[in-house]
Amino acid sequence: AMEVTKDNFKEVLPLVIQAINQSNFIAIDGEFSGLRGTKQFNLFDYPSERYKRVREECTDFLLIQMGICCFKYDICLRKVVHEAYDFYIFPNGEGSFLSQASSLSFLASHGFDFNKLFKSGITYLNNVEELERQKHIQAWSQSSDSNNEGRDIDIPDQWKDHMSSVCQAIEEFLISDEESLKLEKTNAFVRRLIYQTVKKKYPTVFLELSGKENNDKVLVVHKGNEMDKALLKQRQCEEKWKELDEDVGFSKVISAIATSKKLVVGHNMLLDICHMMNCFHKPLPAEYEDFKKELQQLFPCILDTKTMASLAPYKDVINFTDLPKLYEQLNKEPFGIPNIDIASQKSGYQVDCDSQFHKASYDSFITGCCFLGLYSDLAKSKSITTIDLDLIKRYTNKIFMSRSIDINLFNIVKEDGSIIFDFSVTHVGCHFRDSRSQSRVLRDFPGKLEMRKYIQIVSTIR
Repeated sequence: AMEVTKDNFKEVLPLVIQAINQSNFIAIDGEFSGLRGTKQFNLFDYPSERYKRVREECTDFLLIQMGICCFKYDICLRKVVHEAYDFYIFPNGEGSFLSQASSLSFLASHGFDFNKLFKSGITYLNNVEELERQKHIQAWSQSSDSNNEGRDIDIPDQWKDHMSSVCQAIEEFLISDEESLKLEKTNAFVRRLIYQTVKKKYPTVFLELSGKENNDKVLVVHKGNEMDKALLKQRQCEEKWKELDEDVGFSKVISAIATSKKLVVGHNMLLDICHMMNCFHKPLPAEYEDFKKELQQLFPCILDTKTMASLAPYKDVINFTDLPKLYEQLNKEPFGIPNIDIASQKSGYQVDCDSQFHKASYDSFITGCCFLGLYSDLAKSKSITTIDLDLIKRYTNKIFMSRSIDINLFNIVKEDGSIIFDFSVTHVGCHFRDSRSQSRVLRDFPGKLEMRKYIQIVSTIR
């Protein structure tokens, strides 16, 4: 697979967008700075409750690597081909995030390059952050730097020496060959004094209020007239828009996938989808129903291979649904994965030759292979030239919900199923070694039910 960092992202981006637009479907997989794991989940969670738990996790941990694998049928080769990409992703700015020692150690043991992540990770902004930056640039471009509206103010005695030194510095600057002069950092009041003084005494220079230096704004003196000032501001404005475009970064890839409306395939993909929405689209909504609506608009057709393998007709014939074992089962009778090659002059994986599980691009590749294995079984054909969405309609837009007693999926386009607990006829038989074991089981029962409704057969082993 091709590794993509901020060093080669600009040149690779057009190739990725082209691959997305030409694909029959796109497989995705993410790696994270940490995972809370299934122990935080309640066996009796409703989908809305589970979503809120996952939403909290997405705001704490980072998505640090994204694997994208584009599959298409090649008419000339008469087979399915793919191209795979590994994107190292790291946010720009002053934000903080959580990391989990076990997760980082696990990734490192599978060859994850953290130096590459921190040094060359691709930046990103979601739509809300991008819009805020756009408004800031627009306001800046329309503002006046003169800061001298209203009548002049008298220079207080305590600032007269300072203003004298500023004037002396500007006069020395005017007879020098320097193009600009950075003044000492100071407060807003003194900056106003400088503005009014420069306007009166030095018509051949203009002032620029630069960004921030050590959290303090700095005035810069430039030689030239008002036209020169306008040209400088125009160049600076263009630079700010260019910088924003670069900071949007990897979000452009997700935007291209969303715009393409192509089938997006993942495996146990709830975390992948939630992180993608939160990082590259907009912050995850607080309410579950709003999340479903937002997801439908962003990715109208998604498929979770773990869901597909867990539903009829496969739930009775597929014994394991974790990705490596699912791939192993689908790669032999009575199933079979179609012949898949690497697209011409592209990067990818050779089936059964490059086992690199837990590398995002490889996991996305294997996810795509599993989907093709299941799809070819449904289609009763190993020759796949296109994806018939009607054939897989019963599996689309249903995300697997792990560690759940009754409901095992999130139904994105329809109302979720209901959990019916009939405790008048249900007995829970457990053997507890101690009271702690008993409490661990009981804590997973729905809190809304009264304790008297539980019918238990408890046998304590002494």
